[in-house]
Amino acid sequence: MAGEVKNAPPSEIMQVIIGTAGHVDHGKTCLVKALTGCDTDRLPEEKLRGLSIDLGFAPCRLPGNRIVGIVDVPGHEDFIRNMIAGAASIDVLMLVIAANDGIMPQTREHLQIVQLLKTPLVMVVLTKVDLVDAEIRETVTLEVREFLARNGYPDAPLIPFSSVTGEGYQQVRRTIDKLASQVSFAPDARAFRMNVERVFSAKGYGTVVTGIPISGCGHIGDTVELHPARRHYVIRSIQAYKHDLDIAPAHACAAINLRDIEAEIVARGMTIGAPGLYGATSSAVASLKNTTDSLKLPRLSDAWFLSGTSKTRVKVRLLEGSQLPPGVETFVHMALEEPVVLAAGDRYVIRLLNPMVTFGGGDILSTAPFHKKKTAPNFLEVLQKAHLAALEGNLLLCELMAGSFTVVTKGDLAEKAHMEEKDAAPALKALMESGSLIDVGGGAFLVRERLPLVESQMVKILEGYHRTKPMSWGIDTPYVCRLMGIEARSLPKLPEVLAAGGRIVFRHNRYALPDFKPSLKSFDMELKEKILSFIEKGGLDAQAQGTIMERFGLDAGKLSQFLRLLIEEGQVRLFGNHVIHVRHYEAIREKLLELFRSRESVTIAELRASLGSGRHYAVDLLESFDTEGMTRRVNGGRVLVKTWKKAFEPPI
Repeated sequence: MAGEVKNAPPSEIMQVIIGTAGHVDHGKTCLVKALTGCDTDRLPEEKLRGLSIDLGFAPCRLPGNRIVGIVDVPGHEDFIRNMIAGAASIDVLMLVIAANDGIMPQTREHLQIVQLLKTPLVMVVLTKVDLVDAEIRETVTLEVREFLARNGYPDAPLIPFSSVTGEGYQQVRRTIDKLASQVSFAPDARAFRMNVERVFSAKGYGTVVTGIPISGCGHIGDTVELHPARRHYVIRSIQAYKHDLDIAPAHACAAINLRDIEAEIVARGMTIGAPGLYGATSSAVASLKNTTDSLKLPRLSDAWFLSGTSKTRVKVRLLEGSQLPPGVETFVHMALEEPVVLAAGDRYVIRLLNPMVTFGGGDILSTAPFHKKKTAPNFLEVLQKAHLAALEGNLLLCELMAGSFTVVTKGDLAEKAHMEEKDAAPALKALMESGSLIDVGGGAFLVRERLPLVESQMVKILEGYHRTKPMSWGIDTPYVCRLMGIEARSLPKLPEVLAAGGRIVFRHNRYALPDFKPSLKSFDMELKEKILSFIEKGGLDAQAQGTIMERFGLDAGKLSQFLRLLIEEGQVRLFGNHVIHVRHYEAIREKLLELFRSRESVTIAELRASLGSGRHYAVDLLESFDTEGMTRRVNGGRVLVKTWKKAFEPPI
């Protein structure tokens, strides 16, 4: 059961969508009316013109009191956008072909579009058979069979049908029942998302939005977010096929009544979803296949982008080659004129501006800001793997590989998985077990496919760094974080990960090339040791930098070079204007910890008394311990942070 039905006989609402497709005036709407009793041409203009303009929805009751939704799409070329909005959700395609016309332009284009958006089960209904004789019927049947075989459906059922005589009616129903029972799909574990197909006001209810949820379930009382407006509303009630439900399940037509919202601010192409887990984007990386017979796409093109119920102009840039020939698939970056809610795995269609035809389509791979360079190592190889992950349903891995992510946190992963963090835990575990993510400590994970890129970038940077700073051991972790586009943070396992390839080493808390050592002349080597000895002799009384400069006749720049090298080697600590040997700094730390053994807070005066030092010296020391996260200033004194309290038993 898709949900608990209220105030209606028990029915099983199947999470299956049946959809029509075919040329204008081939009898799609009459077929749907015969199957459901519903006239899906609801607009006055549709009645006047005698053709479908917008999508139509109707419930179809199957044996066993099961209900499936039927989507009737317009056949006229002028309403392709409306057709695509319905085609995106079709699980079983009823390709409708009139026996008196045969295969027509929209027959071909509709099948092309449906194949680009989905891989449905297919049946053909040969309508208006009452208008042709047996010879024409046989000729058209052979033509359709050849057409189906060329397009990959040689065994699709083909049923002659007449809405006038009723021929084929029962066979169409039986075929729908059989194919609907064969539909299978892996449930999309992502949070609730539904593209808006229609919006209207209902007396006594207010604003109702309709659509077919892509993932998750919307529940009565849930708060949903409307995109791209990013406004929040509460679900008041839900219907599916005229049944009141507690939930709006995926793959079933739903009408959702929202509280406190005016119908005028909602339109087709918008999206409602779980708050904070989706967002409209103007950028996407995707696969794109040219499905035309003779057209080529240049490296940079303007086109129409259609996905879900949305349509917007787009600039398409090929990421490989100077043009895209017929039948070829490649990768593209798309800059959308208007923001659209997209996620990895979404299907889309590209239509050209001139000629106005369907060019092709593909899979959305990532909606992250696009920063890649075509010259980056394994660039196209990674996109190929991302595409394969999308086809296999591993959408989080697809997003991580095709996006610009290098290091991610659990929060980042949940956001990109479009799930709450607790719900994303299994996906994280699976990525860790498969080796797609590498734990680098500090709650962060390196995307394995980025490792060659990070290594190459670091080698290039280190070559220049060693040339310009020959007296430094190399670059530190905060520098590497900036290189990877993340905020500076502790990544304790990263040195081991980067050193495993043999191109980089980690010494003295610095990353360097394996054969590099600071270049010091014999005179400088001797001077460095003398400076270190002088600092060490100062004991707990650190040396002022000015004193060292005066003692050895150095200027500020030269002293800075020596101190940087000694700091990188872990031999001295710098705080304020003071330099102290690391052994003595740790001795001062122990004295401070000893003070904390007998009290909750330590003042500047108490540390001064313990060291026999001046006030300014004690202040600089305490600020140094604050900076490294050992102490925290509270009411003029210092307290130990929680992690350091474990160093000893609390005072009695």
